[in-house]
Amino acid sequence: PELRVEPSAVWLTADAGAASVYVGTVGGEVGLAWNATVDVAWLDVEPAAGVTPADLVVRRRNVPLAQGEHRASLRLSQGPHTLAVPVRLWLDSG
Repeated sequence: PELRVEPSAVWLTADAGAASVYVGTVGGEVGLAWNATVDVAWLDVEPAAGVTPADLVVRRRNVPLAQGEHRASLRLSQGPHTLAVPVRLWLDSG
């Protein structure tokens, strides 16, 4: 079975610093174990592991960042398979 997520990409801003991501499978199977990681220090994911179907939260950590766009990847692993979900954070001067 293949993991699937909704949405397929995550956009965060200074005002909306968290987003929910649904984790399921392409065929609708339940009870498929997965692990979640992020590749940058300014991003958290909770929970870091679970079984399908599930919701997880991607949240910006309160660390100093420059204005502009920041990119990251939320990675969901299930056995030998990994699904990468792009995460974008936009910080403006306002």
